[in-house]
This record gives sequence, structure tokens and C-alpha cells, in this order.
Amino acid sequence: MKKIIRQSLLASAMTAIGVVTATTSAFAQAAPVSETVNFTGTVENVCTLDNVVDGTLVGDGRSVLDSDLGTSGSIDVNCTGAATLSVSLPQDNSSTTNLLTTGGTRYRSSLSNSQGIVIAEKFDQGVNPPGSWDFNSQGPVNETMSVDVNFGGGENIPVGIYNYNVIVTATPN
Repeated sequence: MKKIIRQSLLASAMTAIGVVTATTSAFAQAAPVSETVNFTGTVENVCTLDNVVDGTLVGDGRSVLDSDLGTSGSIDVNCTGAATLSVSLPQDNSSTTNLLTTGGTRYRSSLSNSQGIVIAEKFDQGVNPPGSWDFNSQGPVNETMSVDVNFGGGENIPVGIYNYNVIVTATPN
């Protein structure tokens, strides 16, 4: 009987030590800690102009020299948001005769959307300053646009070599 009591006491002592050890271990563990990590960023409104294709000017043999008779130029306009699109007046690049300085010749440049609608234009109608309008897009813009240049006005265009350019500008709003 003593042996059974001793074994019982020993088993009780071992159980008590296990409970105390388990309880102590539970208190020794730290509670989890967490923290929020935030992320912020900005996507800016940008415009790119790519794939420029030059146009050609053709004369009617009298008083017109333009890309309507020749070939329109083109440019890919891409803006991620709202933008203002514009085209400059033609600029002479060492033509035989600079039609921009002859009194009777009128000139214009235009930018048309993919549906053929003129959306921006600069022109000289014999007034100072010349007329113009730009296009304010609500964005985004992603299309190939046509660029045209026209000279005319009643006076004969002299025989020669003509070389002009225009500048297309896309300004993010």
C-alpha cells in the first residue's frame, strides 16, 4: 500500500510540476505585435508624340501649294489625361521662295483627329496677329493625327523647291 501511495504522490507531484511549467511557459510568450505599412504614389499626366511621318506639298500649277494635293503628315499623340493640343504656323527651311514673306500668299497649318475633324489650327489671314485655335482634350488621348500645311491666295506660286515644317505640341493640363 505504501508503494501505491508513493506512486500516487509521485504522479501528483509530476502533474503539479507539469501544470506549473505549462502555466509559466504560457506567461513567458509575448503577445503578437502588428503595425500598418501604408503605400502612396502618384501617376502624372504625361504626353508623348511618336511615329512622325513627314508630308508632301504639291502645287496646282498656279496659286496653291498644299498637302491636300500632296500627302498629309501624321503623328501619334498619346496623353494619359487632359491635354491641350496645338500646331504652329509653318516655318520655312530654306525654300527657294519663302512664301511666308510674300504679301499675297496666305498660309495655314492644321491638326486633325482620326475622324478627319480639324481640332487645332494656325493661320494667317492678312491680320496681325494671325488667327488660331487649340484643342483642349478632357483626356486621355491615344490616336494618330494628321498634320497639314496649305499655301494659297490668288498670287502665282513661283517655281522652286519648298521646304516647311510645323511643330505639334501636346501640353498636359
